[in-house]
Formats: sequence, C-alpha cells, structure tokens
Amino acid sequence: PMNFLNEELAGIYFLEPYDPHRVPVLFVHGIAGYPQEFSTLIGALDRKRFQPWFYFYPSAFGLDGISDHLSTLLQRLQVRYGFREMAIVAHSMGGLVSRGAILKYASRTRRDPVRLFVSISTPWGGDANAGGAGSAPVELPASFQDLEPGSPFLRWLFYQDADRRQPKQLPVGVAYHMIFGFGGSDGPCSDGRVSCASQAFLPNQEQALSVLALDDGHTAILHSAEVAKRI
Repeated sequence: PMNFLNEELAGIYFLEPYDPHRVPVLFVHGIAGYPQEFSTLIGALDRKRFQPWFYFYPSAFGLDGISDHLSTLLQRLQVRYGFREMAIVAHSMGGLVSRGAILKYASRTRRDPVRLFVSISTPWGGDANAGGAGSAPVELPASFQDLEPGSPFLRWLFYQDADRRQPKQLPVGVAYHMIFGFGGSDGPCSDGRVSCASQAFLPNQEQALSVLALDDGHTAILHSAEVAKRI
C-alpha cells in the first residue's frame, strides 16, 4: 500500500474530461479490487446523461482513513467543478468506504451532492473470519481488521453511540439501494465470499429504499444483466 501512495496512484479517475451537463457516477471497488471490474456496468450506462468516475485506492489501509480520503477528494472536486448531484455505486468493502465518505462529507460541509447510493455485495455486518486478525501469525491489512463484526469503524457507520442505541442515518437527500448475492457457495448462505447475513445486515437494510437479492457470486454479480438493469 505504501508503494501505491508513493507512486501517487490513489485518487478519483475520469474516463474523459469533466462535462457539466452530465451527472457523475462514482464507482468504488472493494478490497484488492480495481476499476475494470465495473466494465459491464459502464457499458450499460447512459453516457449521454452520466459520466463515469472511479475511486482507485490502496485497500489495505484502515477504512476510516480511506473513507476520509474519499470524502476529501469529493469536496475538492465539488469546489472545482460545482456539480450539484452525483451517484455512487460501490462493490463489496467499497460500500463501507462510500457510506463513511458520505457521512463525513455531510458532517463537514452540512451538504451532500450524493443523491443516489447503490451498494453491491457489501459486508455490512463484517466478516467473522476477521475476528483474529490482530493476533494472526502474519500481519494482515488494517482494512481486514476493520471488518471484524462490531469493530469501532463498523459501529461508527451505523450508530451514534457506543451502546448502539441510537441509529445513524444517511443524509436525508441520499436515496440508498442495496444489491447482494447468494450464489457461489455450497455451505451456509453466502456469495462465496461474504455471508448473506452480513450483506443483509438489518440496520443497513432498514435504510434501503429497495433490496435486490440475486443468485450470483461475489464478483460475478458485477456482470449480471439484472444488476446493470437495476442501476
């Protein structure tokens, strides 16, 4: 991850010059992901109305720092270009990063240009396998440690207090939609990487305007015709 930063690769990338007449759609990948994973969704995007952006980042860093970085970049772009609305489509861990960035943006500026937020196969409830990350025989990415169920970052995403009694809502102007998969595993319900229980985490599901569950694997879902149609 340090090489990634030292080479100045982290940032928001455009496929073409900014167009004030088209709404930006930011795609955010998950851990060890990359922008090309969204090729099918980009191919289905109405390019006369929307312009695709990508957040490319070293996903081994802590999620609080990553979401802070994304929020800062969005603030800078909004000041530079003055866009009034945008959409975010995030896959896997990218959904956690995006929700964190949306919350921080609104808290810092008292406004938020994000009008639509779509998460795909996001481990909202964390990953039970991340529970022993701190004591693992080899050093694991900080982001993996943040995926431990009940981690400080996950609590911050959904609750106002440490006792989890006061739910934290997305900004009023954000329309949120959830998509997740249940294919790719012969064992307990999952998409082959993230459990259905984590993807359908109730505090997050309750804030969704729609929920779409598909028989697809964790990465294959990005190439689903149904997902492209819904987005």
